[in-house]
Amino acid sequence: MASLAHLFAWTCHQLPERSPQFDGQVFPLCFRLAGLYLGVFASFVSIGALGSRDKRVSVQTGSAVSALLLPLLIDGWGNTLHLWSTGGPLRALTGVSAGIALPLLLLTLSTDRPHARIRWIGAGDAVVPSLLGLALLGCLLHPGSGAVFVALALAAGVGLVLLVANVIWAITPLPRSRAARRSAP
Repeated sequence: MASLAHLFAWTCHQLPERSPQFDGQVFPLCFRLAGLYLGVFASFVSIGALGSRDKRVSVQTGSAVSALLLPLLIDGWGNTLHLWSTGGPLRALTGVSAGIALPLLLLTLSTDRPHARIRWIGAGDAVVPSLLGLALLGCLLHPGSGAVFVALALAAGVGLVLLVANVIWAITPLPRSRAARRSAP
């Protein structure tokens, strides 16, 4: 867990009073980021298992999926501005909802590639990641064993790495083909 704590220190304050705990052990992330990275993990696992990686988000579905980001934004700003103080489980839930949405929205950016087949993501494509994300959140809140607690930290680490890799993939410009370079002025 110590090496994961170093990895997560780049993105999280890691305050013990705002982090899940089990049997005297503190999770290496706060509730909100634990939820976010576990949601990202759940979404990418679902995308890989269901073969959704070459899909695009329609405007309607993109709007619905983007709405999953609102709880995190509203609650995060409400806590930051000291308008209210949310408990850990609700913070984790807002993180999971945003974590599920981000990979689905990044699909649109990363599928703008010549080899990508364009298929549309429907609202149903968010159901499996949502169920998996909620199951992971339930395990985080009631791990039952130290091994489950550590496995969740590893899953969150994988979620962070997948998110960063997908953002880099989405913003990296494609090299132009030789024919396109020859015809360019």
